[in-house]
Amino acid sequence: MTVKKFVAAYYPYMILGLGFLLLLCKCFFSFCWSDETFYFSTTYRFYQGDSIFLHEWFPTQLSAVILLPFFPLYMAIAGSTSGILLFFRICFVFFALISSLATYRILKTAVREVIALFCALFVLFYTHLNIATLSYYTISVHCFLLSMLLIYHFYHTGKKRFLVVSGVLFALCVLALP
Repeated sequence: MTVKKFVAAYYPYMILGLGFLLLLCKCFFSFCWSDETFYFSTTYRFYQGDSIFLHEWFPTQLSAVILLPFFPLYMAIAGSTSGILLFFRICFVFFALISSLATYRILKTAVREVIALFCALFVLFYTHLNIATLSYYTISVHCFLLSMLLIYHFYHTGKKRFLVVSGVLFALCVLALP
């Protein structure tokens, strides 16, 4: 395969990969004056033993349940919460990359490749209020979008596994932002 054919075949993935690298670099240089620490403080409280709805009453605490499996993983690796915000930013960038790749792969079967690529780039660069981390906003939007795209994809392929994954993603969407 020549270089020209390789680039022609894989340019959308190269562009999404470059966007991913740009966002990955941004993780190390950005600062959030807003709610970023709040998203993980509730997760930390659950990690320490607080009970859901007993020690915290606000519905957005449910997004902390989604993040809870990642918290002990980080604690086991790092040994403390030092750097936890950066860890969740990096997790978000990987999550956004997976969402954008799925968006591109599903949409390219229905629309022109360049339109599917632009839609995937919008998904990759989406952040609510420029808080690029795993939050109830970003988790709910990405999970909802992927859920609807998988339902659409099911109608074109007939493969029921897409409906199962769509249901799980929709449940995560509701759990993240009830």
